[in-house]
Amino acid sequence: MEDAANGGWDSPNAARRLIAKYPADALVPITKGISRSDASTRTYLLQILGNLPGDAVNASFLVTLKTGPELDDRLYAARELFARQHPELGPAIIHEWKRFLKQPPKSNVADFFKHDHDDDAEELITLLARIGNTETLRALAQELPRLSVERRSMVVYALKYREHQWGFYIDMKTPPLSPEAGRVAEELLASLLDDTDDVEAVKRISDLAAWALGDRWPAVYTFNPKSPFGSRNHQIAVIKNTWRGKQRLPAHPLPEVKRVARLRDNVANPALKKVTDAKSGRDRLAAMRELESLGLPSLPAVFETLKDLPADHAARQPLETLTQQLACVISDVQLAGPPSPTTAEFLSTVSAFKNQPLTAQAFVKILAAPRPNGTRGIKLLAERSEASDGIQLTVCLIPAAPAPNLPVPRWTILCEIEAGKESLSPFISSGSNTEPTKNEFDQIGEAIVKALAAPPQTPLTIGVSVICKQ
Repeated sequence: MEDAANGGWDSPNAARRLIAKYPADALVPITKGISRSDASTRTYLLQILGNLPGDAVNASFLVTLKTGPELDDRLYAARELFARQHPELGPAIIHEWKRFLKQPPKSNVADFFKHDHDDDAEELITLLARIGNTETLRALAQELPRLSVERRSMVVYALKYREHQWGFYIDMKTPPLSPEAGRVAEELLASLLDDTDDVEAVKRISDLAAWALGDRWPAVYTFNPKSPFGSRNHQIAVIKNTWRGKQRLPAHPLPEVKRVARLRDNVANPALKKVTDAKSGRDRLAAMRELESLGLPSLPAVFETLKDLPADHAARQPLETLTQQLACVISDVQLAGPPSPTTAEFLSTVSAFKNQPLTAQAFVKILAAPRPNGTRGIKLLAERSEASDGIQLTVCLIPAAPAPNLPVPRWTILCEIEAGKESLSPFISSGSNTEPTKNEFDQIGEAIVKALAAPPQTPLTIGVSVICKQ
C-alpha cells in the first residue's frame, strides 16, 4: 500500500498489484499516490483508478476534475465521469470551459509545441456536446461569437457526430438529446447559417451547420455538401426559411440557381445531323466547327446523339472530344463575399475566362495573380455537377487581418480536388517564403489536369485557398 501511495515511478505497478489482491482497500492509497506523483505517473494512476467501481471513486475523479494540477488530468477525470454518467459533470466541465477560454493565446514557440492547444479545445467542446443538456449546449452557444473558425467548426462537428463512438468515446454510450436540449442544439446550428468563414478549401462554417442540421433532423432539413457553391447557397437559404418558419418569422427571398439554358432542338439537331451525315472528313470537320460555335448550350443534345451513335461511327470520336471540351467550359464567374472597388476590378479580370474551357494553366494563373490591396489571400473554387451546366467558378478574396502572434508560416495552401468519388489532391502546404513557390503551383496544376481529364459527366470539385501572413 505504501508503494502505491508514495507517488513514485513504481506506484502504478504497486497500484495494479493492490487492486488484484485487495480491491476494497485500493482507493485511498491510489488517491494519495495521484496527489504526490509527477504528471506522467499521475496519468497512469488515474487510468488504474478507473478500474475501480463505486461512488467514492466518482468523488475522487470529481476532485481531480475540479482541482487537478494539469488540464490533461482534469480532462481524463471528465471522461471517466462521462462514462459513469455522473450528474455533477456538466457544471464542472462548464467551469473548466470558461477557465480554458480565459487563457491567453500561446505565443512562445516552445510553449506552442509543448501541447496542441486546440486538441484541448476540441476535447472540451466534445464533452460539452456529448453531455448535451441545455446548460452545456448554451455554454457552447454563448461563446460562439468569440471562437476562432477552427473552434466553431469543432462545435458543429461535435454536434453532428455526437452519438458516434470514436476516439476516447469508442466504448461509451452517449445518451440522446432531450427535446429541450435538441431545440438548443438546433438553434445553435441555425445561428451559424450566415457564417461564411472557410473551414477547408471548399467547405464554409455555414455548409457544416446546414449539413449537421440535415443530418440530425432529416425530415425537416435537406442539404447536400457535395453540391456546387450556388446550389449550396440555395439549400442554405431554404434551411434558413424553414428555421424562420418554425420561429413564426417571414421567409426571405431565395437566391437564384444559375443554369445553362439548353439549346433549342431545332437549332442543335440540324447541326448534329451535319456531323453524323458528313460524307468526308473535310465536311465533318466543317460541321464540327459549326457545332462547336454553338457552345455549352448544345451539350445535352450532343450527349443524346452519342447514346444512339454506333461505337464504330466516324463521328463518335470527334463528338466525344467535343463533350469533354464543352463540359469544362466556365459558364459562370461569381464573387463570394461583399463587393468593393478592388474586388470588382479583380473579378472583371477573372471574368475574362468566362465561356472559355477551364485549364490547369488558367486556374493557377488566377491563383498566382497579384491580389488587390487590402487582401491577404484568395479562395478559388471550380465546380461541375452532373447536369450539363459546365463549370461554375467562384472567387473569394480574403480580407487583410492582423498577423497572429504565433509561430505560423508566412503562407498556407489548402487544396481539395475531387473527380466524382476520387480524391486527387487533398493537402495542406505551408512555407516561410513571402509567397508560395512555383513548385506548389505546379503540384496543384498536375492534380487539376487529372481532374479535367475525367469523363464529361463526372462531378468535379477543384478548391484551392492561398493565404499569406502579413
